[in-house]
Amino acid sequence: MIKSALNNLHFCFRSGEEEVRKFREKCRVQAAWLGVLLLPGLLLAACQRPPGPGELDRVLKASWRTYVRRFISPAGRVVVPQREGETISEAQAYALLR
Repeated sequence: MIKSALNNLHFCFRSGEEEVRKFREKCRVQAAWLGVLLLPGLLLAACQRPPGPGELDRVLKASWRTYVRRFISPAGRVVVPQREGETISEAQAYALLR
């Protein structure tokens, strides 16, 4: 990216006025096309409704079930799978926050 910018700057200093004008026009056209291509996607993303309360509740319940299955042993201890099921105080505290 920096190399491209430096090449463009070098082009502007080494080229004649007409070449620089053509180069700038080419950049404007490319920027316009980029805007035309991105605008519909941005509009669609901005117009979508946020998830409703039912959807949020469903996602939170699914997240909690997955957390319990992975990090809480059948005996009720919070375990760290990367430490072969060891229990540490940080894991216990994190579970209390969830």
